[in-house]
Formats: sequence, structure tokens, C-alpha cells
Amino acid sequence: NEGDNVRFQCSVHGHPTPTTTWDRDNRLIENKERFRIYENDDIRILEILNVRLEDAGLYRITLENDVGRIGSSARLDVVGT
Repeated sequence: NEGDNVRFQCSVHGHPTPTTTWDRDNRLIENKERFRIYENDDIRILEILNVRLEDAGLYRITLENDVGRIGSSARLDVVGT
């Protein structure tokens, strides 16, 4: 629902430890304003505060290290109030 907080999280394992990027509809998400990107041990988290209708879209996490790259995605639909 519009105005709620949303959290995407992904468990990460790899050697060497992979770097993490998040994007929405192929646009890089930065850790600023309502978008919070952080780690808790092996969990990578993207949190969106006070979600808006325009935040809807396809969110993707990409993990990359010297061995390779892998990703996962989820669609966010936002319902207006």
C-alpha cells in the first residue's frame, strides 16, 4: 500500500565476498532519501520508506565477484490509498 515501508532481502554467500548492486527497471538505486541499502551479516537489504506509486517496478539485486555474476528480481506493485 502507498505509504507503507517495503523491504527486499537476499541471503548472500560467496568467496571472495561478492559486491552488491540494486536496480529498478535497469536504473541503479543509490542509498539516499527513502531508499536504504545495508547488510546484516550475509543478508543484503533494500528498504524503501513511505513507498509511492512511482516506486512500482521490477527490482533486481546483482551479486558479482571474480568468479562470476548472479542476480534475482521481484516486482513491486503499489496500491494507492
